[in-house]
Amino acid sequence: MSLNKTVAICHKPNNHGLCGLLIGCWQVPGTNLASGKGSAINLPSRFDLHALNWRLAGFTPNFWLAVLSEPWLTDSYIAEVASIPARVPGSVQQALLAAGRISDWNKGLAALDCEWVEHRHWVYEAELPAEWLAAGRQVKLTCLGLDYSGWLYVDATLIGEFRGGHAPCVFDLTTHLKPGSKLRLIFAMPPQWLGYTGFTSRFTDWKARFSYSWDWMVRLVTVGIWDEVLLEISEGSGLGSLNCDASVELAGTGALCLTGQLAAAEGATVTVTLSGEAGQVRSETLSADQFATSGLDWPGLEVELWWPNGQGKQPLYTVEVVLRDAAGREQDRLSHPVGFRNFDWASCEGAPEGATDWLCVVNGRPVFLQGINWTPIRPNFHDLTEGDYRRILTLYRDMGVNCLRVWGGGILEKTVFYDLCDELGL
Repeated sequence: MSLNKTVAICHKPNNHGLCGLLIGCWQVPGTNLASGKGSAINLPSRFDLHALNWRLAGFTPNFWLAVLSEPWLTDSYIAEVASIPARVPGSVQQALLAAGRISDWNKGLAALDCEWVEHRHWVYEAELPAEWLAAGRQVKLTCLGLDYSGWLYVDATLIGEFRGGHAPCVFDLTTHLKPGSKLRLIFAMPPQWLGYTGFTSRFTDWKARFSYSWDWMVRLVTVGIWDEVLLEISEGSGLGSLNCDASVELAGTGALCLTGQLAAAEGATVTVTLSGEAGQVRSETLSADQFATSGLDWPGLEVELWWPNGQGKQPLYTVEVVLRDAAGREQDRLSHPVGFRNFDWASCEGAPEGATDWLCVVNGRPVFLQGINWTPIRPNFHDLTEGDYRRILTLYRDMGVNCLRVWGGGILEKTVFYDLCDELGL
C-alpha cells in the first residue's frame, strides 16, 4: 500500500472492522520524514531515526557508567566491542555478525559461541542533527520496540528507564537537547531463562520466549531495537492517539466510529475524511472540543466490503484527520487505512443447545478457516524488512490461507505485518 506511515499501529481486531487502536499514525503530506522539511506553518516535525548514523559498543556490565562524560561512549577505550555500525531497527547480534565479531548462529553449533553477547551491556549511540532542534518546541521520543530493558541517556543525563519487550516507550526530551547532543539507548543484560520447559507460571518478564530455545529454535537471546524509533518536535498542538472502529451494518452498509485525544487552543476544529479508490465517501468538520469529548459516528456509509482470501476483494479506505486552529491554519494531520467487514461465530448445523459456536461467519457468509501458526520469521526478528514479511505472507496467500494465529511465544508483530495481512486477505 502506498501509505506514508512512520509509526506502528497497535491492531486490536474486533468483531466488526479491520481497524483497531491507532497510536500516533503519522502521515504529513508535503513533509520529508527523513529531513523534516515541509511547509512554513509549523506542523509537527516527525523523524524516523533509522536514517541516523548509529554506532554500537559492548561493555562489561556497568563499566560504561565510568565514561559517560566522553563525547562518544561507543568509542570508549574500555569498551569490549567498540564502535561498530548498527542498524535501527536492528539487533546487537546482527550488527556483530555483519562486523565479523560472531559466527552465523544458523550454522552447526555456532549458536553456542554467541551466548556471551547476552552477558554484556550494549550501547546504541547517534548524534541528533542540529537543524532538527528548533528552540522553544516540545520534543518527544517514541520507541516502539526495545528488547529488553535498560536506560535512555542524552549525553550524560539519564532521561528514563525502560523494561518490557512488547510495550512502546515515550520520553520527553524537551529540556535536554542542544546542538551536538548524543542519543544513547543502553541495554542491560536480558533475563537468563524464559524457555518452554519448567516453571512457566513463575515467569514475569515480558520478552519473546522462543529466543531461549524451543523445539525448532537454538538459543539466541536477542538484544536491541526491534521496531521504529521516532522523534516528534512540535509547538504543543497536535493529534494524539485515535481509536477507529469500522464495522458493517445489517443492511450491508458501513459504519465508522472515531474517537481520539488532542491538544489544541480554543476555537480549533477537526476535519475527518473517509476516501477510497473511487474518491471521497464522506467528510465532516467539528470543533476540537466536540471531537475530544464525543468523537464521531458515521452510519450508512456506501462502501465495498473487505473479504478474506478466496472469498472476494480486499478494498481498503483511508481515514484522514486534520486539526486546524481558529484561523484555519493546519496544525496536524493523521491518516490510516481501514477496511469494512463483519465477523461473527455461529452454531454448526445440528449442534445441541448450548454448544460452543464453531462456524466462522464473515459478512453474513460462512467461511472455512484454513491457516497457519505464525512464528517470527527469524531468531533475530529485529532485522526483518517489509520485503521479508511480504515474501512469506504472499506465499501463504497463494497457498489459500485466510487465517493466521500469531503465536504467543514470539512477538506482537510489527505494523507492516498487519498492514500486509489487510492487503492480502489474511
